[in-house]
Amino acid sequence: MAHQPNLTQRNGTFYLRMRVPLDVVEAVGRTHIVVSLKTKERRIALARFRLEQATVERQFEAARQQATETATLRRSLTSGRLEKLAPGEIEGLALRWFEHAVQRVARTSRENA
Repeated sequence: MAHQPNLTQRNGTFYLRMRVPLDVVEAVGRTHIVVSLKTKERRIALARFRLEQATVERQFEAARQQATETATLRRSLTSGRLEKLAPGEIEGLALRWFEHAVQRVARTSRENA
């Protein structure tokens, strides 16, 4: 059977282990993602592996998109063009700030637990 990069096994259980791309490390908050595939059978692990890998890749892409949107809004704010932002853009900015703050609190809580 072919070797699958990012598929690891520990104590018999299979895991997806992926390095977080450098451009999204700050947004994700860590350098690696590890997800248990909750099986000890390789055949089942491979099926779950593909699904989890796609999910993680979508998360990376969402982080990139959010970073791009945030950078655009940040440039608008620092250039003093706040009045040129549409109400939807201001609402999106507030929502992203709130989500980021909640994620930071959740990450801190997990680290201190």
